[in-house]
Amino acid sequence: MENIGILESKIARQRLNLLKHFVESISSEISELSVRFQEKNNPRGDNEFDIGMDEQIRDFEKVLIETALIKSAGNQSLAAKLLKIKPSTLNQKIKRHKINVKRYSF
Repeated sequence: MENIGILESKIARQRLNLLKHFVESISSEISELSVRFQEKNNPRGDNEFDIGMDEQIRDFEKVLIETALIKSAGNQSLAAKLLKIKPSTLNQKIKRHKINVKRYSF
């Protein structure tokens, strides 16, 4: 019974670490996207508001990939399954977005 308690404690710590990492990543991503959004969509600081659809889709795709990597603890095969894409497609997108997969591995 003691071994089960130790195992449950380790699992709980790992889940807590994953959650902390997820929150930090999301916070960082929100800050980065907010700054980039303002700089690119309102560079002069006036009321002109231009949203580039292609850029928004790329940003959203990157967030989805990073979320899948967080949920899979950096396991690209599992992340690809979560995203319902081929692992080779995920790998191409990771390279295109310059995502550091090691950041999500535990």
